[in-house]
This record gives sequence, structure tokens and C-alpha cells, in this order.
Amino acid sequence: MKQQRNVQTGTDMVFILGIMQRSGTNYLNNLLLLHPDCEYPGIVWEDYLVAHAELLRDYADAVYQHWQPAWKEKLVGSMGHNPVMRLLGEGLTSFFKEQFKSAARTGSADRGNPEKLITATPSVMNLHYFFDLFPDAYLLIIVRDGRSVVESGVKSFDWDYEQAMRNWAKAAEKVLQFDRTMRSQNKKYLILKYEDLVSHTREKMTEVLKFLNMDTVCYDFTAAENLGITGSSELRDSEGEVHWKARTKSKNFEPIKRWRHWGRSLHERFNWIAG
Repeated sequence: MKQQRNVQTGTDMVFILGIMQRSGTNYLNNLLLLHPDCEYPGIVWEDYLVAHAELLRDYADAVYQHWQPAWKEKLVGSMGHNPVMRLLGEGLTSFFKEQFKSAARTGSADRGNPEKLITATPSVMNLHYFFDLFPDAYLLIIVRDGRSVVESGVKSFDWDYEQAMRNWAKAAEKVLQFDRTMRSQNKKYLILKYEDLVSHTREKMTEVLKFLNMDTVCYDFTAAENLGITGSSELRDSEGEVHWKARTKSKNFEPIKRWRHWGRSLHERFNWIAG
């Protein structure tokens, strides 16, 4: 990853949420980090903050219910309904920026001020709470063909086919429900397909950068199209284990159809579970 640099208070947060593990969160993260104005926040760059947001929601609701009606009325007018969640989100955002500055103080080279800090989580658990916590952040949701996700997980981590299919279907429904709810609310989110990023990297990254209000001229699209492999399930065959050290992409690298060897029974089972 790139050297860290000092961070401005106004630096935007960009959260990448993957439909589940093996969906391409690291890939999209690394694509964004090719932009000179993007940085990862430090030691914690895969955060799982939203995945456990139900605990914060319970806390926020418990606190809010004890406040007097007059207080709530004034706060709703100035800060929105139950501002506790948003204020907790501001604290979490400060954590990212503080760890960035702390890392810079330990000796990393000063390269100016990043426009965006990028953090990722391979989960859409509690996705519906995202904008309660981070109303001003950018959200990128990356989804991937469920058959490829399942096969990659089986190959990488010995997942059970049946349970993995059910987990993917449940996560896909969360994404669909989120989109149905949010599409009319003018929130800053974008849903991306892993397959599109792989097959049409230049086109899709142009879309992503424009969504993030970032300059496309200084982005290295050639490097993006030739980005090395990180965390691929193929590494288990070639190196004995899955790891996140970058490797050069071979000519035979084909991540889009991991399921191509599936027989009829697996396809039928997936279709029945996923709908």
C-alpha cells in the first residue's frame, strides 16, 4: 500500500461494503488507492463498523428515550431524528482520521492532504444503518455473481456450499432492500458489479471517480487494468494458502466464472435458494 500522509479535517470518508467475503472489496480498494488523492486510513483499513451497528442503534435508542420531549423537539429541528447515531458516526470517522495522523507521525512520508480515506468491509450486515451513522460519507457497494462468490469461498476457506448459497442470497436481499429504500433519498451510494470492474475497468473506474467527485485525468487507468492479484482463491492452488500479498496477474487469470465446472445439481440448488 501507499505511504500515508497528513489528513485534513474535511477529508471525505469512502466506505466500501462487499456483499460478503470473496466479492472484490480488496480489489476495489486497491483500484481506488491508485488515485493520488486517495489513501487508506492506517492499520485498521477493514473496519466492520457497520456490521455491528445494531449495538449502536440499541444504545442510541436507549439514551434517546430518556430525553425530555422538549429537548427532542429542538434537536430534531437542528440535527435530525435521534442525533445520537450520527454523533457516534462522527466519532468513528474521527478515529479513522486520527489513526491516519498517528501513522504519519511515526515516520511515514508527508505527501500532502488526501481528498478521500478509503476503508472496506466484506459484509452488508446492518447496511440499513449506514447513513444513520455516516450521512455525509460516500458508500460503494460491490456485488458479485453468487456462484463465483460461493465457489471462491469453498476453494479458499472450505465453505459449505449450501450455507454459502444461503448467506449470499440473504445478503443480496439486503442490498436490494437498501436500494429500494434509498434510491429516492439522494444519498451518496453506488452499487457496482465485480464483473463489470474486471471486464470494463476503465469505464467503471471513470464512473466511480466521477461519483466521488474526483479528478479522472490524474488516475492511472493502465495500472488499474493491469492491477496485480491480491487474495485470490487461485493462490491456494499455486502457493498453498490464500494471502493478501500482491501477485502479478497471469494471462490465464479468469475470476468471473469460478463456477464454470459446476454440474447441473449445483446450478439448480443455487437457483432454488437465490431465486
